[in-house]
Formats: sequence, C-alpha cells, structure tokens
Amino acid sequence: MSTRRIHAFAAAFLGFAAAASAQTIQFVSVTRQAAYVQTGATVSDLSADPTTPFRFRAAVEGDSGTTATNPWTAVTVTPPGGSATSMTFNTGDKQWQFEDTTPTSMANLNATYGTGGYTFTPTGTPSGTATVTVGSFAASLLNIPLLTLSGGSWVGGSYVISNTAMLTVTFNAVFTGTPGATDGFHFDSRINGSTSMDGANDFANWDPTTNAAANYPSTPPAFIVGAGQLAAGSYTIEASYDDIQNPASVYGSAFSASLFELRTTVNLTVVPEPAALAAAFGALALLGVFARRRLLVA
Repeated sequence: MSTRRIHAFAAAFLGFAAAASAQTIQFVSVTRQAAYVQTGATVSDLSADPTTPFRFRAAVEGDSGTTATNPWTAVTVTPPGGSATSMTFNTGDKQWQFEDTTPTSMANLNATYGTGGYTFTPTGTPSGTATVTVGSFAASLLNIPLLTLSGGSWVGGSYVISNTAMLTVTFNAVFTGTPGATDGFHFDSRINGSTSMDGANDFANWDPTTNAAANYPSTPPAFIVGAGQLAAGSYTIEASYDDIQNPASVYGSAFSASLFELRTTVNLTVVPEPAALAAAFGALALLGVFARRRLLVA
C-alpha cells in the first residue's frame, strides 16, 4: 500500500473511529500488494505492472504530532519465524515504514511474507509489542479492479478523451462470493497528474466500529469527472481494493490489520478538442487511402 493509500484507508477508518484521534499512534498495518495495468476494456487486458508488480509494506501511522522521537525513537517489525527489521521514520508522512518491492511473483511474495503474526516492537511510550496477523491469499474473495470508462476510447493501451468531454469510470465488484461475518473490504480510486482527484473511499461489507459485516456497498460508486476539469496531458487512474484481515485494537484505541491489496492502473490521455478532431479526421483520411488502394488493386 502506498503512503497515500495508507492515509486514505486510515482516514476512512478514523471517520468511524473518532476515539483513535485522541492518541498519537493511529494505525498499524501489514500490506501485501499485487499491482496491475489495464490496457483495454476487458479482463484479458489486465497484466502485471511492469515496474513494481508486487510489494510488501509494514507501517505505523501517527498523528500530526508524531516525530522520529515522539512518542517512539525506534520501531522494528519481525515476520513469522524471521528476524527483526528496523523501520524508517518518514517525517512528511508521520509514519514508521518498511517496504520491500523485490518479490517477483505472487508465490514469491507469499513465501517471503507468509501467514502468521508480524510483531511490531517500539522504543518509547506506549511500550509493548503489537502483533498483526496475516491471513491466507488463497482464502481471499478479493477481485482485481476492472475499470469501465466512457467519454473517450481506448487507443494503443491508453484511454484517450477530449478535455471537453465528461469522463465516467465505473468499477466491478470489490469481492466475489459470500464473505463471512468478519470479512471486511475497502476501496478507493484516484486520478494522478497535473490535476489530482479522489474518487470514493469507503468500506464494503464491513462496519469498522464493530469489526463485523454491515450493509455497505459491494461495488464502488462511479467516479465522474466533469468536462473541462482535466487539462490536456497525461494522467493515471488508480483503483485499489483491500481485503481487511484480522482487524484489532492495539496501543489503546489504535487500529491494526493485515491488508491484501489488488491495484489497477489505467493510463489516461486528455487531448484538447482540436487534437481530438484532428485524430478523427486523420483516421478517416487513412481509411480513404486504404479504400483507394483496394480500388487500384481491383
């Protein structure tokens, strides 16, 4: 889970768990992520992200007053049967972090960072360890996000749309099958570029105040961008689905969980209206060339 994703998830949770805002440590998590790129309209157009397809991340999220020396001066994380690894404090994110992007496959990720308890050990107050229990990949009902876009068209693996058109993004269901009483999910989406926009950020089939199933949506609401809101340029659309495994409370009212995340990225190209028209006329002209060639051959 990226730093922004940690913030998005924590913000959604803290919207329900206001009591946690009264303390410095807010969110302790272990995330295993598989990332995909979508280059067309169907499931067959999903492929592993060529840059960072798999990622492991451990994080301790603090509040605005958290520093590298307050309330803790050091934190380690120890995987099941492994050795303690020091985490690094990121001042801008107010977060202790450890991340590994070397896994080359889902099997490799699962073998390196498998099921069991991950122990966080701080130096400072509050003292004591916190354990985040990681569940099985195989048992997850999580779907890979599949985006359906309208307002433009797929061209060469990117979605191309005029800056005068409205972009609508809809999504598949976050999970498949029938989840159990404590199976929780989370979804969010975002457009990144010269202008950035956030889509819905919410839970599915889960009430974080009770750690139990609830009547939350299984499919994210549409992400609609009005005409003219995006200037011409290159953007990415990211959608992430999370399976929330073994949620618990640690260090008082802080929240902890293991997250299995599947993320999909779409490359979006926004073109000015004249360029869009020129591309259309260019395509028509090319069709004319082929038509004339067929006549000459005949």
